[in-house]
Amino acid sequence: MTDYVNWFEDGARPYFEKGLLPLAGKPNLKFVQLGVFTGNASVWMHDNVLTHPLSQLWDVDTWEGGSDLADVDFHEVWALYNARVRGRPRIHTRRETTDEFFRTPPYEGRWADFIYIDADHTEFAVLLDALHSHCIIKSGGIIAFDDVIWGIKEEIPLRDRPEFAIKSFLHATEGSYKYLGGSMDANQLWIERV
Repeated sequence: MTDYVNWFEDGARPYFEKGLLPLAGKPNLKFVQLGVFTGNASVWMHDNVLTHPLSQLWDVDTWEGGSDLADVDFHEVWALYNARVRGRPRIHTRRETTDEFFRTPPYEGRWADFIYIDADHTEFAVLLDALHSHCIIKSGGIIAFDDVIWGIKEEIPLRDRPEFAIKSFLHATEGSYKYLGGSMDANQLWIERV
């Protein structure tokens, strides 16, 4: 198998440690990861935070990639992900779009303690993922955005990157969240529902 970039270790892990380690070992935690790739963050969350037998993680990804990952063999990525999560019983894999996941969520109402948004990076998709997440995140729950400034250096059109969708979501939900870490100038932005 090819060695793939470990984006989790290359920048996201300090945010996960700061935001999620205080929850380690608590029962009944329900985490959602939208966009998973090879499962580096999944394994870390399972092994370091979701250690109580009643805590769970839903990994949601099509494992088909997008235009920005056209040169990646997603059959190989899917196999690598499955090898990594095998034997980790609190990880539930949903091989589908995020829209499909939100149409058939595992619970009703506000049930999620943490949602990581890193799936389709287009403006429309990020905004939908954020709005759907807003509907299921508990009070005190955390929503985290990855790749906030993705595509800026490459001058990718605004509609094809997350930045404006995240700004629109924050504007539309102003007063509903407090900042935990990161910023609109960083690659991560973490907020807590108040």
